[in-house]
Amino acid sequence: MLWSVYSLRNLWARRVTTLLTLLGLGLVVFVFVAILMLAHGLERTMGRTGDPANAIVMSKGALSEIESSLSRDQAGVLAAQPEVVTLADHQAAAVREIALQLTLRKQEGGSLASLSLRGSSPDAFAVRPLVRIVQGRLWQPGTTEVIVGTQVAKQFPEARLSQMLRFGRREWTVVG
Repeated sequence: MLWSVYSLRNLWARRVTTLLTLLGLGLVVFVFVAILMLAHGLERTMGRTGDPANAIVMSKGALSEIESSLSRDQAGVLAAQPEVVTLADHQAAAVREIALQLTLRKQEGGSLASLSLRGSSPDAFAVRPLVRIVQGRLWQPGTTEVIVGTQVAKQFPEARLSQMLRFGRREWTVVG
């Protein structure tokens, strides 16, 4: 009993030090909880967006798809590997794509935002069966037509159906 009374009296006598210690401890707990929340959010987001049956192959040293560069020959060799699933028409379920960044103005507030753009082929729908056209149509290969996601079309007026996007020194028509 004597030690607890002595400890409480000591805490009161050194209230500034005690308060700073409690604030420091609270800050450490706050940072730890914030990092756990961030990790949990990233884990849930990334866990829902991928498909374990799909793989993205990038060049050595590339940190993202945009930085990666594979030649046509390298992509052909990868598509011919026995691990690559074949489709009903005996074609490899491999899609060669190009990725780049595009900056557009948002509808709300008019701020600029960066989007990832993916150049692909109609075979991409065989590799990503959950992707579907909800409005408009599929682009015609060899033309300057694009399709965009529904959230992109909602947030960016330039990316709505029948609008024109300007990038790569060309105008592209949104068809889906």
